[in-house]
Amino acid sequence: MIELLIGSNSFALDEYLKKKQKTFIAQQGDMVLERSDGLELSADALIDSVQSVPFLATKKMVIVREASKNKEITDAVERIIERTNESTELVFVDPKVDKRSVFYKTLKKQATVQVFDDLDEPSLVRWIVATVKEQGGTITSAVAQTLLRRTGNMQQLLARQIETLLLYSEEITQETVELLIEPSPQSSVFDLIDAAFRGDRKKAIWLYEDQRKQKIEPQQIIGMFVWQLHILALVLASGGKSADTIASEAKVSPFVVRKSQALASKTSFEKIVKLTSELVSIDTAIKSSSVNPDTLLKNFIIAM
Repeated sequence: MIELLIGSNSFALDEYLKKKQKTFIAQQGDMVLERSDGLELSADALIDSVQSVPFLATKKMVIVREASKNKEITDAVERIIERTNESTELVFVDPKVDKRSVFYKTLKKQATVQVFDDLDEPSLVRWIVATVKEQGGTITSAVAQTLLRRTGNMQQLLARQIETLLLYSEEITQETVELLIEPSPQSSVFDLIDAAFRGDRKKAIWLYEDQRKQKIEPQQIIGMFVWQLHILALVLASGGKSADTIASEAKVSPFVVRKSQALASKTSFEKIVKLTSELVSIDTAIKSSSVNPDTLLKNFIIAM
């Protein structure tokens, strides 16, 4: 069996690979599990590995990471497939493989390709609920959405936050999420911009001050502002394309795009350009003079 694991969702890919290895070791032992860095592996060495018979086991597993970056291996991919013993499970782990390459096209035809894409918001909510249940706890979809908004869409971070919440109580409630989980800086900046666009200056300033209490520096906040405005510009320039299409073309998370689509309806492309220009001026002033950055950024937020 030959498998290729690809996709931007590194958490889901790693979890799949961990389970696969755990199951294999339970059945065959760890003596016949080989892991290699594809950048440091020769094609001949890989062929020797995949065609050899497993010792004191019925199967062996060979895991190779980033093989697509090794020209020697990519040029020999047909030969590697042909020489792979029936008792060998060969797993290529290549999250950012070029789908135009001969390496990918060959494996797509002759191997099993597992794609691990970032989850959208509904899928993440379902995943949170299922993960909490697997670990013996309970959480409603509404509370899972709150956790998602405060943490962001990184599954690895979400998994750690779920562990923290379950240590406190098996029942995860709105109150425990708000008590134990600090809003992520990126999520708070999104909320800050949303409040500013709605004209809720009090909440926007409160959110800015909360960022500063979290020891987020003004220039970090400027960077997060620019990133969020960039996503809004992508959405506004997309011509009504779906979130998945925008995310795929721009190489960003579909979850982030979906959040930004609602926000984009409250602004215009011209306003995004103007705000970005103002942020450039603020950044320059902070770097070149003794101005108070908090005053500049609060005035910027109020003017939004």
